[in-house]
This record gives sequence, structure tokens and C-alpha cells, in this order.
Amino acid sequence: MITVPKAFADERAMRDSRWWRFRPILLRTALLLGCGPSNSLGRRAISGSVSLDGVPLDQGSIEFAPQGNREGVGTGAMLLNGQYSTSTLKGLPPGKYVVRISSAEPHEKNSSKRANGPPGRGTSGPAGPAGFDMTGIKRNRIPARYNAESQLFVEVTEEGENKFDFKLTRAE
Repeated sequence: MITVPKAFADERAMRDSRWWRFRPILLRTALLLGCGPSNSLGRRAISGSVSLDGVPLDQGSIEFAPQGNREGVGTGAMLLNGQYSTSTLKGLPPGKYVVRISSAEPHEKNSSKRANGPPGRGTSGPAGPAGFDMTGIKRNRIPARYNAESQLFVEVTEEGENKFDFKLTRAE
């Protein structure tokens, strides 16, 4: 039988104990790297600007839906000061999309057109006062050709920046 000197045996035990001490850290690191958010659809970040009659749209929303009746991933973003953007995580896979843009009429402070009564309720005609309909819901100031009946289309590509600027007009 071969005997190992005590110094070597102690060194081997220390080396083994160090390995076991770092094993949970190594295991957690491997799990975190392997379980991070994946981009299996190849999503791309999108951004751009929206103006109405030459003025940046102060607020609203923009929606990107797969073009036609095909299934797929869509996304949306809030518009603020004429700008919108999405991260890669919430972006779009390459493909063609229909774009819908909406924005409610701005709130008018101290408007003389507003009827007396509860906020949002109007009695000054069928459409209601200052951009409100009779139900108290603000009207969309964007023409239907840019939302419900959208004629806006974009193509998201794998390469390059996917920046889409929209210059909307109220006039036909």
C-alpha cells in the first residue's frame, strides 16, 4: 500500500473543498446565461416620428400588426412629443406590417365650448363639446385612413435601422 504524505493529503483536501465552495456560483452563472431572454423570432427594435399637418404629434399610440390576414407578432408604442420606440425585446420580427396611429383630441382647459355638467358630458349638439362625443369619450383626431382603415405599411428588415417616420395630414 502506498501512503501519501500528510502535506499532500491536506493540499488535495483543500483543493477539493475550494471546488465545492465555488460550484454553486458556477452553476448559477451557467443557468443565468442559459436562461436569459431569447430572441428566437429575430425581433428588431423600431423607432420613428409622427407628425400631423407638419406638427409633431404631442401624444397618442402607434400599432404595428402583421399585414393581411396572416398570423404573427405585432407590437405597439406610446407617442410622446412626436416620437416612439420599442426595444428589441418588444420589437418586431422581419416582415410587412400595417400601421395604425391614434390620438385623442387634446384637453382644452377653461374652454367656453364646454357645457355645464359632469366632466366629459356635453349638451351642445350631437357631437358634444370640445372634441367629446355624447358618451364623454374623446374623438380620435387622426383620420381613419391612418388607423381603422389604415393605408400605412412598413417592412421591418433584418439589417439596418428600422426607423419609420410618418407625416400625416387631415386633408385628403
